[in-house]
Amino acid sequence: MKWFACLLVGATCIAFAHPAAAQMRPMSYAEVTVETTPTDAFSDWTTGKTVEAFFAPQATIDPVPGGLYELCFDVSAAEGECGNDNGRVLALEDGKMVSFTWAMPPYMAEIRPHRTVVQIRFTPVGDTQTRVQLFHTGYGDSDAWDKGRTYFDGVWPKVLQNYRDYKMLPPESE
Repeated sequence: MKWFACLLVGATCIAFAHPAAAQMRPMSYAEVTVETTPTDAFSDWTTGKTVEAFFAPQATIDPVPGGLYELCFDVSAAEGECGNDNGRVLALEDGKMVSFTWAMPPYMAEIRPHRTVVQIRFTPVGDTQTRVQLFHTGYGDSDAWDKGRTYFDGVWPKVLQNYRDYKMLPPESE
């Protein structure tokens, strides 16, 4: 099966076949550069205790394919309404990338049962910095999905800013 994409030139649609055409959908994207190595950034995003320091009050992360990537933003919420309930790690490349399933917020009931995908890439910038790029894909076509994407278009830059701020804190003394 081939996928077709359409390049709009004026009022004319020029169709072309391309395997990636199915991914030519809107996505949320954010990036930040932090003072850390890619290996340490990867570890930060795959360790529950660290994620709790900059992202969510509770995090359960089992960094293996199929392992949990569950973040709870409202610890008083009913089961299944906490945040990224039952999120799952999809893929990992040590020091380079982690991807996991993601749930819409509980108030977006129409689309909450459907899972999207978040992929975070870690790329060295010189000797002491890392570019952290977050790609959030898998949104549907309805108005509800557009609202979900718009929500995360605003949220992900804040999450990455929190991460950068966290990396700027002095290390805790033991």
